[in-house]
Amino acid sequence: MGDTRDRNEAKISNLESENRDQRGLIRDLREKLDVRQVAIDTLAEELKDKNCSLSRARAKNDELERQAKADREEISYLSRKNKGLSCENANLKEDVTLLNTK
Repeated sequence: MGDTRDRNEAKISNLESENRDQRGLIRDLREKLDVRQVAIDTLAEELKDKNCSLSRARAKNDELERQAKADREEISYLSRKNKGLSCENANLKEDVTLLNTK
């Protein structure tokens, strides 16, 4: 009977030791999980910041494209106006030449 009791106590001791080891493993895994969660949360914040920056950059790009289009239209208008003025200038020179020859 003493032999059985000793074996049972040894088994209990072994099981308690395994239980302590497993609790330690669980604690370690929880710590690793917490560290990973912090890393995930940090990356999520960084991604959110980058998305905001990207949205601002896109808005700025849209504004610059609108300005470029307006500039192109103004340049086209001024070019046409310049051509008209050049023609008018040529006509006036011709008129002056004609007046000078009379």
